[in-house]
Amino acid sequence: MLSETFLLEKMAEITVSESDFKERGIAETDDSFKYAEEEVTATVQAILFKGGFCDSTTGENSFVCLVLDRTPFYCERGGQKSDQGEIRARDGAVLSVLDVQSVGGYVLHYGTVDGCFVCGGEAACAVEKERRAALRRGHTAAHVFDEFLFQEKVPRSDFSVVVFPDQIRIEVVKRAWTRDEIESAEKHMEEHIKRNLRLETEIVPLEEVLQRKDILSVFEEKYPKSVRVVTILGVSSQACGGTHTETTGELVDAVICGEKSLSGGKRKVTVAVGKKAVSARRKEREIEKYLQEEQNEDVLSKLEKYLKDEGGIPVGSRRAVEECLAGAKKRRAREEKERERAGIKDLEQKCLEIISSDEAVFVFSPPLSRKETAICLSRCNEKNKKVFLIQKSEAGAEYSISLGESSQGVGEKIKEKYGGRYWGKGCVSGMLSGECRPEEVARFVKDVLKQAGSL
Repeated sequence: MLSETFLLEKMAEITVSESDFKERGIAETDDSFKYAEEEVTATVQAILFKGGFCDSTTGENSFVCLVLDRTPFYCERGGQKSDQGEIRARDGAVLSVLDVQSVGGYVLHYGTVDGCFVCGGEAACAVEKERRAALRRGHTAAHVFDEFLFQEKVPRSDFSVVVFPDQIRIEVVKRAWTRDEIESAEKHMEEHIKRNLRLETEIVPLEEVLQRKDILSVFEEKYPKSVRVVTILGVSSQACGGTHTETTGELVDAVICGEKSLSGGKRKVTVAVGKKAVSARRKEREIEKYLQEEQNEDVLSKLEKYLKDEGGIPVGSRRAVEECLAGAKKRRAREEKERERAGIKDLEQKCLEIISSDEAVFVFSPPLSRKETAICLSRCNEKNKKVFLIQKSEAGAEYSISLGESSQGVGEKIKEKYGGRYWGKGCVSGMLSGECRPEEVARFVKDVLKQAGSL
């Protein structure tokens, strides 16, 4: 399956206008079959690919566009995403239909082809039923949510809806949704689902539609002389050319899974229905279970993964997870500060022991951090204490020397004896291989310092 971005790029490569078809004498597509479930046999009227029109498909143009004389595929329009499915030629060639668009009265079927289609050849068109059913649920959910917005006195010009399989996305001019408003919207939809209201369609003259106040979402310039009106019995009617369920009960459930800010004072709300709503409820229960458990790192890691599921968990669950993780972050910060304060006390004690000691060579295990080492050397310098610090590390052994002018000389002797490297002048730091034992190096340095008369 092509990614959505790549699909759009491939579709953009095929440019065609309504006049291109008319100049070739190609008849408009009869799409009156788009509300049925049955396969439709059609004739291929045109084949397009990146280079333009062609008479047949070959292996060189695997992404193509077919225009048929008739089609059961619903093309993207009215905010509803298109059908997908297959178109099969008599000789076995298959077009996997990934997107369907329209140019004037022509329906364009975009997809990847396997085999050879020829202009004038017959083909069987089959819509993917599961996606069609999910789009039906999505569009019916859109009408139910529209009614909620109308009840909330939101003008039709202030919101738009895009219908996906088992999901709708609403962009509405509004401030951030409160928890009560989200619960109210979900309750509105759940009540309609429980009532299992029937949907009916009728064809109504445009003049009558414009006169009837009970029909919502009417834009005069978008509709033909005869308008298809979809009615949720006892609730609302809308002029609509989309596909719908037979009852509101088919939505199964409705869950608001997203609410975020957009530019221009708009908010985007994502509502899941059908299978996506069932999945969201399952994740909601999982999250509630984790929130009741001890908030250890394993549980927090699992909760964090849910936040990456954009539009897949209820808004309430997402906010609860965010609050939980924010609280955990604050706790970790407090604990880190406490550890840091305790570490500083321990370090100050170590510094005091070093400064007060007659020794000049010290071995640390576990090792000090680079910051702790720097602090320790700084404290020693303040008290004019000359020291050699060596400590075990994952790489082997690290050392720091604060012996004044003799620091480099000691570093050079360590390098001659054990290899490794050192850097710096007044205060020298170095690193030895993993084979060196810090205690042995410490004894060697003591001998060097004794010979130099520094001890």
